Amino acid sequence: MFGKFVYRPVGITKIFLPFLVCIALVLIVQAAISYQLHKTTALEKELKDMEKKVELAVKDAEFMRKTARVLAVQIFFDKAVQGLLFKDLAVVDYDKYIKPVDLYRSIYPFLSSVYIYNGNDYFAIPSYEGKYDKNNFSDSGVNDLIANFSEDNSSRFFARSVPSLMYPMNSLYSSQYTNVYTYVFSDSTEQDGGATEAIVLNFDEDWLGATLDSLNKNGDHIFVIDAEGNLVSRDTNYTIGTNLSDLPYIQRVLNATETSGDFKMKIDGEATLVHYASSSMPGWKFVLLKPYSYVIGGFQGILAVTCLTALSILLFGGLGVFYFSRRLYVPWQYMYMENNQLKAENRENYVDARNDYLKSLVMGHTTKNGNSRKQFNIDLKDEGSFLQILLRVDGYSDFCRGNNYEERKLIKYAATNILTEMLSACMPCECIDSGDDQIIAILTYDGDQPESDERLRDIFSCYFKYMEMHLNVSFSIVVSQVYFTLSESLNTYQELFEASFDRFLKGYGCVLFYNGAVREHFTYPIDKEKQICEALTLDHIDEAKAGLSELLVQLASYGSTGIQVYLLRFLLAVHNVMEICFQNNQNLIVNYNFNESLTTIRSIETLDKMQEFFFTLFDGIHADMEEKKDSRHSQIVLLVEEEIKKNYGDVNLSMETLAKQAGLSQYYLGKIFKSYKAVSLPNFISNVRLQKSYELLLSGQISIDEVMRLTGFVSRSNFYTLFKKAYGVTPNQCRKVQKE
Repeated sequence: MFGKFVYRPVGITKIFLPFLVCIALVLIVQAAISYQLHKTTALEKELKDMEKKVELAVKDAEFMRKTARVLAVQIFFDKAVQGLLFKDLAVVDYDKYIKPVDLYRSIYPFLSSVYIYNGNDYFAIPSYEGKYDKNNFSDSGVNDLIANFSEDNSSRFFARSVPSLMYPMNSLYSSQYTNVYTYVFSDSTEQDGGATEAIVLNFDEDWLGATLDSLNKNGDHIFVIDAEGNLVSRDTNYTIGTNLSDLPYIQRVLNATETSGDFKMKIDGEATLVHYASSSMPGWKFVLLKPYSYVIGGFQGILAVTCLTALSILLFGGLGVFYFSRRLYVPWQYMYMENNQLKAENRENYVDARNDYLKSLVMGHTTKNGNSRKQFNIDLKDEGSFLQILLRVDGYSDFCRGNNYEERKLIKYAATNILTEMLSACMPCECIDSGDDQIIAILTYDGDQPESDERLRDIFSCYFKYMEMHLNVSFSIVVSQVYFTLSESLNTYQELFEASFDRFLKGYGCVLFYNGAVREHFTYPIDKEKQICEALTLDHIDEAKAGLSELLVQLASYGSTGIQVYLLRFLLAVHNVMEICFQNNQNLIVNYNFNESLTTIRSIETLDKMQEFFFTLFDGIHADMEEKKDSRHSQIVLLVEEEIKKNYGDVNLSMETLAKQAGLSQYYLGKIFKSYKAVSLPNFISNVRLQKSYELLLSGQISIDEVMRLTGFVSRSNFYTLFKKAYGVTPNQCRKVQKE
């Protein structure tokens, strides 16, 4: 369409392109300025937040220092405790003075332990032994603190790891250590330094550590160092006491003369904000680290999005300007698109109207109106040589379940158009979607015998393959005889519709040629029905199936109208058979519903499917009968076995007498008995008698003749033969062995 169109720049391009560039530049500049302002503001806010967090940690440390000072003075001058400061304290008085100290410790939960030093010994609370000589005290580090005590370091805390004193020195647990902050108090010092008496308080490191943990959020990392750069607080990377003075940012903090400050520095390759502050704790400095990316990360994303938006406006705006400027030279394009859409809608309405007219023409609902045929471009004359073809969707109920209404309509539309294309290649034709499962084709036919027309057979074969491959649908076809006036189309359609039910016998995908022959009058084979029902009642399932196959062939050969009626009648007869079996106390229970079966029969379209339906029903009846029969046979065998074991001494006990009692023939009783016991009935009787005779012989109380009489043996020779065969010895030998 644009092949002849030559594009020339116009004023709209020259106007809008600079305008778009200006908009993009303004957005980028505005984003850069906004980014810088927001970054500065965020940085200031973050530094204030860092300062507040450090102040909280400092205040907590100062509170710990003040608490330690007050508590140490209180313990030192407490008369209830002062006895521990005496060197000549009697052992019996230990508990008297230690209990008040333990009370102090219970009041302050973070107070891990208390040492009271009297110049020679330590009293440790809590501890396993209570009193320790200073030279053998396991916490040897405290000796150095007391020896170096002076007024200058009287306010200091010392971060230490001290051993547990709650277990004996040789105990498995005596090597456990606890991180503490140690505070030493004394009011008596020697001239060359050191304390003669002292109170030592060990505060659990969790006091300050818990506060620091609560402040470590959003990337923050806060810790404490002393004047030498030693770590005096818990840390995820280092242990308490680790010297960090070799780290560049720690050196900068230690060398700072200000009490607090901040700076930006790369730590482990990442830009980091560092804030530090001193405290009243001598030599302690609090350090807070925060990655710089946490401060400006969000603003960098905003800058990138803004720049991308500006470039998108520039790109798509430029394309839009080019497009709309070009559209000024082709104003008719919009009209063309609208016209195409209108044509598509009109075409759909036209196709529906044309199909409705053709359907009415076939059904005889329209008058002869040449103008309407011209309007719809229908090339059918009132008279001529016509051939009508009826197509029916195979398995229509499954077709409906597998496709919704719109899908079914589309498939039939495609099938109708494909058939039109194939038939039109040979002769003029019109194809009609007549609703439900049917498509009708009317051909202006140039032959005489459709059934011998190889063109039609080739078209049908190709059509079947195409439908199966591309649309996954199967059709059965019925072809009419040639007729000569269009007004005969309705009668022809009715004949084809009636003939289409012969698909029941031929199966899916069949091609039927209607010859107009009148079918013979059909008399329902009532004798065949009785024969099948009798076979079902007697559980002769194979005979019933063979009879059903013959009945279906007879029904199918006499037209479609009678098939449904006769099959419904036969189903009712089968239903009556099951009712009779139920009344005869056979308790027949089959997965069968009469109403559902009626619906199923009406939807079955082929002989094979109908036969399969009834065979399944017959198999269900047979399976239930076999189950009931097995149960009855088992009961008969059990009763016969009990009768034999009860009356084995009766000489008249035989298969004949047992069969009469069971109401069965000797042959049938012997057959079912052997199937359950794997031994014939006469042999079972003999085995029971021999077993009883063997038991009597072993008792040694009665004669052999009496044994024979009691166990039902009449012939002495027969008894001896059977006994030796069963036990390997004669009755006399058996008794002799028993006596020995």
